[in-house]
Amino acid sequence: GTEPSPPRLPRESFLTKLRADVPRYVFPVLGPVAAIGGAWLALERGREAARRPALILLLVWTATGAAATGILLVGGSVPAHRFLAFAMGLPILFAAGLVATASLLMARAGRARAVAAVLVLALGVGGGATIAYRAWYRSHPWMPREQLAQAAEAGSYLRETPGAAPIVFLVDLGGHSPLSSTSLSFHVIRAGLPPEMISRTLVYLGEPEAFLAGRPTILTEPASYRRASLRHWPSVEAVLDRNPIALMMPAFNRNFDAAVREHPEWLVSPNIAVVRGPPPRRPPATAPAPPAPLSPFGLAALTIGILLLLAVAGGGWAGALVPADGLTRAATAPAFGIAFLAGASVLAGRVGMVPTTASSAMVVAVVTMAGWLLFAMGGIPGLRLRGSGRGERAGSPRGRRPAR
Repeated sequence: GTEPSPPRLPRESFLTKLRADVPRYVFPVLGPVAAIGGAWLALERGREAARRPALILLLVWTATGAAATGILLVGGSVPAHRFLAFAMGLPILFAAGLVATASLLMARAGRARAVAAVLVLALGVGGGATIAYRAWYRSHPWMPREQLAQAAEAGSYLRETPGAAPIVFLVDLGGHSPLSSTSLSFHVIRAGLPPEMISRTLVYLGEPEAFLAGRPTILTEPASYRRASLRHWPSVEAVLDRNPIALMMPAFNRNFDAAVREHPEWLVSPNIAVVRGPPPRRPPATAPAPPAPLSPFGLAALTIGILLLLAVAGGGWAGALVPADGLTRAATAPAFGIAFLAGASVLAGRVGMVPTTASSAMVVAVVTMAGWLLFAMGGIPGLRLRGSGRGERAGSPRGRRPAR
């Protein structure tokens, strides 16, 4: 939201990504088993009232992926592959389908049926793990260490540069999809910069001479280059009259060496060329190497720590809004933490709060204290989420039901 004209990927890019992702889900197997799970949840007797809200949630959750795919196929520009990746109602329904099949086999006595039920569950779990492994084991880091280090080094130069001028990074990695590579470079650059500089950082796709002349770079090869350049150009054009700082780095621009050979005065360090802007007061500090990959123990500890933080931030909101027992509230607390922290962070950015360590900590503190204060006050009448109330403390007013 900080760009005057944020670049958007074209529909063709989303179609390409969707075609690449769909085979990984093995829908001919996943779909029918998930349908069995949905039917079982809908038709099984005994706990219809308790299962109905869960089934509705799972169906709506699954439908988001189908709806996004449909919109993309009829002409919309929607990242349907991302909706599919987060439509986790589908694998939950798949698990329900496995349980349903095993339950039907176990409904009648017999050792053969019991063995068949165990095999169904084993094959389902093993097949799901195999599908996940195939989808992930070939994945590669989208944030190259060299790029992140050079972006951090650029941040060192910018810290020594007075003023608050816009910052334009000249990017050109070549390849058949310049729009995707430029947008990805944009994200990596912002990730490596100090947080207070993110809101004034832009990217320009093309040659430094064209940028200095105040025009976009238009190339005929690849065919998508012109469109990619023009996608990023409006946001850069809007700040040209504010004397932006313009930088080039070799990890983000294939023309870096040629540019510094022609303009050696631009080079302020082996990894930074200042195309426009003041010279540094001192040589930019070499950025420390990005952290090494976490060990399995470190990853587990970090995951647990994040879950605990989210649970604390969302615990008050869950207690105030969920009409259930303590275990259910604890289980939903991390989800409430994600929802309220994300919403509060977006709101803070929209009203102009600069993302720093202190401001981020303040957002977390405000969200956490507001939730627990609301819980201590007994919630807001009329805003408690609907639920069956099952599992509440016996004898409590909310736990009693009127005689029929």
